[in-house]
Amino acid sequence: MARIEFPKMRPHLAMTKESEDKKEQRAREGAQAWADYEAERRALGEKTARLRALRLARDVATHNFADAKKKK
Repeated sequence: MARIEFPKMRPHLAMTKESEDKKEQRAREGAQAWADYEAERRALGEKTARLRALRLARDVATHNFADAKKKK
């Protein structure tokens, strides 16, 4: 079986400790931003559901009141 050899890393292309730290920091910030986005989206969905339920309850109550008024 043929052996695969990779070219040796060129020193000017090697990641420095500083660039590795920056990359890790960007990854952490990205993960935090995604978590914030998900939390906001979930909160918006819960708020929408609550408001929809309130609107439907109001509409039902208004409809029932209008029906009772018509029967009199």
